[in-house]
Amino acid sequence: MFKETGFLDTFRRDPQHAAFWFSRYKFVSRILAGEKQVIEIGCGNGFAGAMVAQTVQLLVQTDIAPPPRSGIEEWNPALGKYRKGKFTAAYALDVLEHVLPRDEDDFLEGITDSLTAFATCIIGAPSLESQAYASKESREAHVNCKTESQMRETLQRHFVKVFMFGMQDETLTTSFGPLQHYRLAICNTPR
Repeated sequence: MFKETGFLDTFRRDPQHAAFWFSRYKFVSRILAGEKQVIEIGCGNGFAGAMVAQTVQLLVQTDIAPPPRSGIEEWNPALGKYRKGKFTAAYALDVLEHVLPRDEDDFLEGITDSLTAFATCIIGAPSLESQAYASKESREAHVNCKTESQMRETLQRHFVKVFMFGMQDETLTTSFGPLQHYRLAICNTPR
């Protein structure tokens, strides 16, 4: 079974991967800068969220695992809503690929129900095409990777606007979808 080890363990094992991972949080911190109430869904140990916390007014970090440090609130997406209509923005990086396809609509509805009417949500996940190069452990844990069009279609069921980007290592790109290793979607206005 896949185990979330956090940034420091990732840095010790693979410093380049840690840089890629941290660059995703930098992207979120730039896009959500100035937001009033933001929720991170699936924060792991919460370490990388510090970058986002510097740019937003309030960051609530959540995870289904027991909180590894104080300040992180437990949130179980299987229970549905977190706090109805409270957050002006949300993000979930490296979470959707771990949600079974049959549960993804419930997971995303839990997020949208937690957002205000014109909120922004950022979803990031490895691309389906990248799985050919992933480790065996990673492939076993990634039960819901998607192509660019599959991710867009999934998110459009829950948001009025979906803007797709990709990442190649730590570089943001709008290049040809199948060449992107990681997908980032900026979603606006929950349905």
